[in-house]
Order: sequence, then C-alpha cells, then structure tokens
Amino acid sequence: MKPLAFLWAIFLALVTATAALAHRPIFVEPRSNTTRANAIKIGDPEISWAVYAQLSDAGEVNYYRFEGKRGLRVRIETLVPHSESARAFGFDVALIGKGFDAAHVPFALEAGEGVIIAPDAGQDDTRVFDEHVTQTSYWQRQGLRAQLPADGTYWIAVYDPRGRTGKYVLSIGEREEWGADDLVSMPSIIARVREFVGLGTLTIPVMPMGLGIVVLAILARVVALVRRSK
Repeated sequence: MKPLAFLWAIFLALVTATAALAHRPIFVEPRSNTTRANAIKIGDPEISWAVYAQLSDAGEVNYYRFEGKRGLRVRIETLVPHSESARAFGFDVALIGKGFDAAHVPFALEAGEGVIIAPDAGQDDTRVFDEHVTQTSYWQRQGLRAQLPADGTYWIAVYDPRGRTGKYVLSIGEREEWGADDLVSMPSIIARVREFVGLGTLTIPVMPMGLGIVVLAILARVVALVRRSK
C-alpha cells in the first residue's frame, strides 16, 4: 500500500471514529445566556449538537438562537444528569418564531411571534440514556419536533415556570459532522462532560474505557481499509 493511500486511510478512520461520538458539544457558562441579546448561537440546526447548561436561579430563562429555512424539520431532545439531586428537576422548552401559534409563556415575545411548547414530561425511571464514551448517564426528558413555517431567526427558550433550578442537556439536530481535528480535543471534552454531571475529571480507570473505544474504532477502520486496498 502506498504511503499516501495509507495516510488517507488513517484520516478516514479518524473521521469515522470521531463521528461515532455523535453530538458536537457546547458548554454554557451559568447565567451567560439569560436574555435574547446574549443568546447562544447554534450554527447549523441540522447538525447534531449537545448543549450542556443549567438554570441557576428561579425564574431564569436560557436562550439559544439559530437561522432556519422554511420547511426545515427541527428536532430537540432534553436530558438531565442521572443523579438523585436531579431526579425532581424538570423544565419547559419553547421554540419561538414568526408563523407559530400564540401561547402563554413567562417571557416577552416580539410582534408576530408564536411558540411551540414542550412542557416538563415528569420523571420516568425507565427512561435512562447511557453515554459510553464519557461513561455518564442521564434521565431522558421531553422532546420537540417542528417544521419551520418561514425563513428567519428562531429562538429556543429553556425555563421552568415552577422556579426549579438544575443542570440539563439540550440536544439539537441529527446530522453527525465531526472532523479529524476534533479527535485531539476528545480527552478535554470527556473531562468536561464528566465534570458537568458531577463525576469530576477523568480518572486512570476511566480514561482507557472512553478513549479505548475511539482507538479500537480507528484500528478497525484502518485494518478494513488496508485489506480492501490489497
């Protein structure tokens, strides 16, 4: 096998393995996106994103914004860390934009705007999501599906009318899109996710488990590509 072809095989393997890690993470500092003016921007709403954030104060609203095209199907899922302290935590999620129906929400809307609300789904002990690379677990909460009625700016608001506070994960989009360069930051991402859910930074036993999955995926991909080239 030629050296260039082998390097290309390794590059493809890195992309494939990193894509298997699914959502691209966004870590939000507490109280940093409590108005529309400082809303967190979501690049492409079709790409799979995982936003790690929290409601820090009673009555707080967290805002996110994205540009959408008419007909785009938006997918939002929510999680909270799998811990006793988060068991009772819940919140509502609202998709805001022109063309949606009017509804009552505890924050101001601009002229012509409406909302689609996904209310707190409550606790269901059977709905648990295990993320194997970071070795973290979550309670699954509500989801929201919508088709955008027009081109324009849309907003996602996370809030709890009952005034509860806590950490949550907002999953947006479905298309996995990673590059080989993202693999370099994986140890840092794993550490931050674990710290977010209250497990602290990586320990020696966990490091090989998370990164081992990535390494095995890379090796398997390289071997497969080398065999095909013969």
